[in-house]
Amino acid sequence: MKHFSEEELIAYQLHETSNEGPISRHLESCAECADLSESIAETLRVFSADLFHSLNLEHNWQRLRGNLGVLTPERSRSFEFLRWGRTWPAAGLATAALIC
Repeated sequence: MKHFSEEELIAYQLHETSNEGPISRHLESCAECADLSESIAETLRVFSADLFHSLNLEHNWQRLRGNLGVLTPERSRSFEFLRWGRTWPAAGLATAALIC
């Protein structure tokens, strides 16, 4: 039994083939090709949904941008001591001024 290639089944699902009759008959008798054809059809349905065809780039960017905050790393606490390093000299000067 001759199986149809993935490219032929994609063309069949897109109705861009002249072999629709033979492919249709083959799919009725071949479970392997029928499963592949259904998988292709499902993929095409997902990618042809309006969600993916929206050409409003600004709207899409705003939707994406809202999720980017999750990807921003938290500030590292490993250099927290550097802030204290700037504070100690000022504290030392204040202490010296009080003593004098």
